[in-house]
Amino acid sequence: MARVRQASVAVLFFPIAISCASILGIDKAQPEPETMADAGGGAGAGGDHPKALCADYCAKAIANCTGDLELYPTLAFCLAVCATLPQGQRTDLLGNTVGCRLHFAESAATIERSLNCSAAGPGGNGICGDNCDSWCTIEAKICPSIYATRDDCLTACGTFPVLGSYNDTVPTQSGNSFECRLYHVTAAAGIDPMLHCPHTDINLKNGPCSAK
Repeated sequence: MARVRQASVAVLFFPIAISCASILGIDKAQPEPETMADAGGGAGAGGDHPKALCADYCAKAIANCTGDLELYPTLAFCLAVCATLPQGQRTDLLGNTVGCRLHFAESAATIERSLNCSAAGPGGNGICGDNCDSWCTIEAKICPSIYATRDDCLTACGTFPVLGSYNDTVPTQSGNSFECRLYHVTAAAGIDPMLHCPHTDINLKNGPCSAK
């Protein structure tokens, strides 16, 4: 008889417990499932989280590429640009990836600073990606309304005179060159897209990068 009463109490208590859990939100307090990005899926070698790879790259780029070789004025500026680039892997030595840029930004600490910083920059300078490919990758994400298609962007890029080495110093910020457009698309990512995106347009007249 005692067992029957215990069973009856348990049956009566069970729906009350569920109701209380719902009221207190206990049923929603379970950990959220880990996403692919959180688990490191699709990131660099060894399960690198994209943010960690960008943090390493930007720290090295800012520390080792300075003065006339400066690539980014601030860490936040660099991180905003990095977020638009393919992540790749830390072992990359070629190709339009953050991993490749990280390698050359690290190398700039000890040897060939000019060459290494140029490869570590947002354009890649033909080592960490073709300049136009890299520029159009950033352009499509930061200034998507400027060029209707990637082919339009690449075609426009092919007409820009190339100085041969990128930095973010004042001389690069004006003049009809690829490097001027690269500066302004990175400035759009890091500062103000409304101001800087139009400066990347091949059809803009009297802009800082326009042909005079």
